[in-house]
Amino acid sequence: MSWTSPADSQILAIHAALMPTDNGDGEIVYFGGDQHNPAFINSPRNVDATRRMNCVTRAIAYVRSPAHDLFCCGHAQLPDGRLLIGGGTAYFPQNIPPGRTRMATAAWATSPGIAAPASITRTAAS
Repeated sequence: MSWTSPADSQILAIHAALMPTDNGDGEIVYFGGDQHNPAFINSPRNVDATRRMNCVTRAIAYVRSPAHDLFCCGHAQLPDGRLLIGGGTAYFPQNIPPGRTRMATAAWATSPGIAAPASITRTAAS
């Protein structure tokens, strides 16, 4: 038996999470960042790589991504159904705000800052 893809994912996803929906179908939100494109290093880049797939119909929808690279971020499911996203790649030094999303609204939103220990620093080399 060979592996097959149920649909063209449209992006090179690094993260995925099963999200509740109001109609009960459920959706998988998946996202990446710089799409592993070396041309994006040290230059403006397209990091708009978020999609959601309906688990019943397998229809894929575009979701506008935050303006920062979500590659290697951390994420956790919240009790209210939202997905908390923190961080992103440290290769591109920048101020990365935490974010959250609820696929019922199909949009990302920025959250208040999250305190981090003073001993943690981010550099272009880390």
